[in-house]
Amino acid sequence: QRWVRPTLRFVLGLHIVALAAGVWKAESLGDDRMALAFGVLETLLVLGYQLFAAIFVVDDMMLVRKAASAPAKCRQSEGAEPRCAGAQAPAVAADGVQDRLLGS
Repeated sequence: QRWVRPTLRFVLGLHIVALAAGVWKAESLGDDRMALAFGVLETLLVLGYQLFAAIFVVDDMMLVRKAASAPAKCRQSEGAEPRCAGAQAPAVAADGVQDRLLGS
């Protein structure tokens, strides 16, 4: 979340700036500079979408590495399956995401 929220705010800010530039461009249809500014901001907005998707991939990889490096604290009652305090680690390992992301 350290990277996701600031990226979300950045992309949201790009939406606002691109909307303002679009309105300004619509008000001055003959001005080529405003058309260029809107085009640049629109391109930055599309790149912001790519950044937003990429930051989720990085965040997922960080979570997987954290789950893989932290040993699960398990305790086993007599005649029962082990119960782990770190419930996220078995769930991540069970679906194979950890193996695919870490290249194992």
